[in-house]
Amino acid sequence: SAFFASQPVVDRFGKAVFHECLLRLRGEDGALVPAGEFIPAVETLGLHAAVDAYVIARVLTELAAHPAIRLSCNVSSLSLAEPGFRADIEARVARAPREAPRLIIEITETAALPEDREIVACLSRLRAAGVRLALDDFGAGFTSLRHLTILPLDIVKLDGKLVRGMGESTRSAAIVRTVIELAAQFGFALVPNQIARATRA
Repeated sequence: SAFFASQPVVDRFGKAVFHECLLRLRGEDGALVPAGEFIPAVETLGLHAAVDAYVIARVLTELAAHPAIRLSCNVSSLSLAEPGFRADIEARVARAPREAPRLIIEITETAALPEDREIVACLSRLRAAGVRLALDDFGAGFTSLRHLTILPLDIVKLDGKLVRGMGESTRSAAIVRTVIELAAQFGFALVPNQIARATRA
C-alpha cells in the first residue's frame, strides 16, 4: 500500500518552513519498501509520469484541506520531459489558484534534464501561477551549473554529502561557494539537504 510521509524543512532557527511529501510503499509483508528500490522500478515500467501526477493531485488536495500549510513534492525530470504530463500539471495548477502559492515542486534528476525550451516555458508558467520551484539534491546526480542559470528556480537543495564534504574536499567547498554566489546573484534560496526522519501523513 502507498502512503505519504511528511518531512519538515526548517530554517536556521529550527522553524518548519514547509513540509516535503514523500511517497512511501509498504509491501504485502508490512515492511517498508525503500524509495531507492521502487522508484527505479516505476521508471523502468514507464509509470513515473502517472505516479508524479497522482502525487501532485494528492498534495493539492491536502493543501485545499489545510489552508495554513505549505507542501512540496518531487517530480522526476523524466516526467517533465513528457508533454502530456506538463499539460496535465499546468491544468491541475490552473484549477487550484488558492493552493498553487503553497505548492513547491522539487525537480529530481534521476536522469539528465533535457535542455528543452518547452520544459523551461512550462516551469515558468507554473511559477507565474504561484508555484515555487526547487532543484533537488544539487551535486548528487545529473545537475549542472547551467541548470541554475536556465531554470526559473526559487530554491536549490544542496546534496547533503556535498555539504558535509566541504571540510574534507576543496572541490566540494569550491562548488558550494560557487552555488552560494549564484544564489545571491539570481535570488534563489539554498537548502542543505539533511537526512531527517519522516513522519507518516
